[in-house]
This record gives sequence, structure tokens and C-alpha cells, in this order.
Amino acid sequence: MSNVSQPSAGAVGTTSATPLYVQAEQQIVASEISIYGGTATNPENAFDKDTTTVSLIPAGLNTYSAGFTHPILVSRVIIKGGLNDVYVYALTADGIAVAIPNMGDIANPFSVVDGVDSGNFEPIPIEQIIIEQVVASPGSAVAEIVILKAIETKTYEQKPALIEFYGQKVYYDPLDIAGTPYAELLLRIPMEVDADDKPLVNLDLTATTITNDAVDADRITVQFHCPHPDIITVKDIARVMATVEASANAHVASVKFRVGKKNIVTDVLTWLIAEETITDPIAGNICDAGQTRRVTANLQEMLRGFLGDDEVLVFQVVVNGAQDAPSATPARVRLRHGRGEADTKFEVSVVER
Repeated sequence: MSNVSQPSAGAVGTTSATPLYVQAEQQIVASEISIYGGTATNPENAFDKDTTTVSLIPAGLNTYSAGFTHPILVSRVIIKGGLNDVYVYALTADGIAVAIPNMGDIANPFSVVDGVDSGNFEPIPIEQIIIEQVVASPGSAVAEIVILKAIETKTYEQKPALIEFYGQKVYYDPLDIAGTPYAELLLRIPMEVDADDKPLVNLDLTATTITNDAVDADRITVQFHCPHPDIITVKDIARVMATVEASANAHVASVKFRVGKKNIVTDVLTWLIAEETITDPIAGNICDAGQTRRVTANLQEMLRGFLGDDEVLVFQVVVNGAQDAPSATPARVRLRHGRGEADTKFEVSVVER
């Protein structure tokens, strides 16, 4: 077979999305090869499942190729051997040359490697695999080519759903029926202020005391964890709410919201949206002395987040405020998140398993 130049057609795209394909139980074998081409010696050695036998590609602009008995849907290519200044591509069933991902190109060929692996890519039907050297190559030894087949499966479309999280952790509320208490009534999906699923008590609110400080600053930061085993994707938008209070000689200047995901094993926190700061340009403060106020916001342009098995949603609320006038008499600001109350909550669009 004559040498084939590096294809200019579009390369195969890699993807990290949940695939609609699964790997078949076998790889392409020698009986599925109808013709060997190029200038390599003993080309059949590359498909004999024996890395001690090799096919040699002479130095210079030379190729190894194998054509199949029929188009085969594939999703990964692995090549073992001493490769020098090579790149790899395939011909599809309709004769289009496509570059195999992560396997070089004419401007950046592999140089002196013992093997290459494309990784998983979006499956394509191919009828020929080609290894091509550039002019400067001293030659290559191809010990084994592994091409993994794929099969296409069908699935129903996963549509996003809106889930609402409330308050602090409260999985069950007691229910009394004719004098008999029942404690297995699930009221709502809870948020919790701890990440390890252990119930804590007296966390209906978070408060802080301010003394001799009239400069606005972040006083309260609470991260609510929202465990939900069926969430796999968070997307688009979140609606959030927090209830704040200020005692005498105190005020809340602003409330800040943010949503992210956290790995509860490694404690790695990844934010899905920039922090949103809510102020009141008319009244001056979100909440003045002696007031209670609910603050709501729509968080838009949230990044699509894929949640792993060890990850939970995180909803963060930051309360910013100060004393109205510096005083040694303590003043307080509070964030309310009562048991089963809807005073602090957020709604988010998710895709479930």
C-alpha cells in the first residue's frame, strides 16, 4: 500500500460525559483482518497476541497498515513496541481518514516510545488502522496492536429535576397518631452543617458576637452539605434563601451565597459558581438592629457539575455586618436554619440516576 499523508479531516473527539456505549468483550483479532499493507515486514505479528514477535517498519517515510473484513466500531487503540517518530490514524467505513486521539500528528509525532494508548474516545466505525512514520524516523518495531471494540446501547433521556433543600439536618420528624408516636415520616430533603452524616443538636441558628467593631466584615460562614445519593449532575441555576437577624446596635450589611461540591473523603471543595453578594442599595443594610429579614437570590450561569460517589452538594452562606457604633456591649448577628423550617434553603436543577 502506498504511503498515506496525515489526514486533514476532523479528528475523533474525546469525551468525559457519561457514554452511551460499552466496551465489547473482545478486541479485534487476526481473523478479522483481510489485508496487510504498507512497507512493514511480518505485519501479522502485530495481531498475534505475542509481544516477543514484532513487525518492523523500515526507516523513513514508511507505514504499517491493517485492513479489516468489515467496518468495526472501536473506542480505544493501544500499541506496544519501539516506536520512533510515528503517528496513528484510521479510515472510517466511508473512507474518511481520522486521527486517533492522543496518538500524534505529522507536526508532533511520537518519538522513541515503547508504546502508546489513545485512552477511551467516542466510538467510530473503522475499516483500517495505519501507523505512519515521518521522513526522519530511524524505523519502528510494532510488537502488538490492541483495538478494543465497542457496542452501542440505547438509553432514555435524563431530564433535569428541581430539588429543594431546607434548613439543617432533620431526616425524620415525630408524628403522633392516636397517642402512638411514629418517627419515620420523611418530611423533606435536609441540609446539614456537617459532612459525615452524624446528627448534631441545637443548630437551629448560627450566631456571632461583635464587640468594639463598627467595620463591616464577614461574621458568619456556614457550609450546608446536601447529601443525595441519586444526584449525578447539577446544572444551570439555583434559587437560594437565608434568614438573618440583628440585635440591638448591630446590622447585617450583606449576605453572600455560593454553591459547590465537596469530596467528603478528601475534603476537596470545588465551586460551581462565583460568590453572589446581596446588598440593599435603598435601605443601606440588609437587616438593621432588631430586625429579621429573609434574603433570596437566583444564582445563574452555574457550571455543570458531575457528582461522584463520594461528593455532596455544598451551599455556602456568608453573613457580613458590624456594630452600628463601637461598643463593649456585645451585639449579635444570626443566620437562622431551624429544624424543618424553610428559613434557609436552596433549590437546584439536577439530573438524577
